[in-house]
Amino acid sequence: MEFYLYHKKYSENFHKGLTKLKELSSNCEDYLIQQGDKNEYVIEQMRIKLKEAGFPIESTKGEAGFGQHEINVAFDECLRMSDNANLLKLVVS
Repeated sequence: MEFYLYHKKYSENFHKGLTKLKELSSNCEDYLIQQGDKNEYVIEQMRIKLKEAGFPIESTKGEAGFGQHEINVAFDECLRMSDNANLLKLVVS
């Protein structure tokens, strides 16, 4: 599942109308190790919480867009994957 990380909390950005959002990263992270390290403090907490909740995390990595990240989970039965995708979205939010 891919998502974006922005500065400030969602509620703060929402009250400003969700315009002029500032991404957490200033560089394209796709396979760029250095930029991924800068955001590891956020991604690590997501991985820890998801693993504690029983999510089978395969990997995480930065993606091509500024602030874009990816969390990969192991495949499972269709209904369980659907549930996991929705729960993953909730956790990342």
